[in-house]
Amino acid sequence: MSSSSSTTHKKNTKTRSANSTSPFQAIIAWILIGFWIFLMGIGIATVIDPNWLDFITHGEKTDTAMMVEQAGSDMFYKGNLIEAERLFRDALRIQPNYGNAMIGLGNIYLEYGRIDEAAAMFKKSLENNPVLPDLAYGNLGAIHENKGNKSRALEYYNMAAETAPEATGAIISIGRLYMRQDMHDSAVVYFRTAVNNLLDMKLAYRASMIFAKQHKSGDSLLVADIEYALEEDNFDSTLYDYELFHYSRVFSPRGMESYHMLGVSLALTKNFDEAIPFLEYALNIAPDNNVIRSDLNLARQEAAQQSSQ
Repeated sequence: MSSSSSTTHKKNTKTRSANSTSPFQAIIAWILIGFWIFLMGIGIATVIDPNWLDFITHGEKTDTAMMVEQAGSDMFYKGNLIEAERLFRDALRIQPNYGNAMIGLGNIYLEYGRIDEAAAMFKKSLENNPVLPDLAYGNLGAIHENKGNKSRALEYYNMAAETAPEATGAIISIGRLYMRQDMHDSAVVYFRTAVNNLLDMKLAYRASMIFAKQHKSGDSLLVADIEYALEEDNFDSTLYDYELFHYSRVFSPRGMESYHMLGVSLALTKNFDEAIPFLEYALNIAPDNNVIRSDLNLARQEAAQQSSQ
């Protein structure tokens, strides 16, 4: 073999050695790739649900805390504040960062008139990703409104409307805020939106499904919606079920309030022809409500005076 060919052979051998990868190096490479994929998975999971690790490590505690908190909510809506407070505190002892229990405890503080403590608890609940953040936002809005901070109240009410499965309550609060500031045209817009939400059955059905899955006790105003949503898988059900669902939406305290406040705000803008039917409908929902009856009689009197001029 010539000297030149021998040299070429040695160079090729070195090149193959440099380009080849040992089994050990391949294993290290796959470990690094696997670790990178693992980190990416953690990142994606955190974006989807910031509490995923807590759920994995404390899932059983969270389930227990949820049951205790829901029992506290039931006591709260029944007016048993002492038992409700005990249950909310028990839930927080089981799971100290359980946002729903913090909202419940904040509601207790509101009932006791401990406003600053309630506001602090609602803010703390928002730091711990409660299931229904709109409840905390809505209460914070009411607290700031009562303190006279209208702009801050409006911010919280808007955040409640953005995060609520069903935004009618927050929309009514915004309308009331505008009405108290004598901005009646703006109030009409929001109360009309509230009424339209009540009549939008697909929106209501989707909201009820979300609410039912997330918090099966809770807001008593949506109990009929929840029961329907839990029983029905298909929105396009029979006419009877549809009418029943519509009835549960409109003939409820929230439905009554929507029609009542829209009628009042329209009357304040001197639009009596449209105001009176809404007030009549509200009174049909709540025939024993003397406030609605008084507002209706006043609207009729002012309408008669307007027509006689």
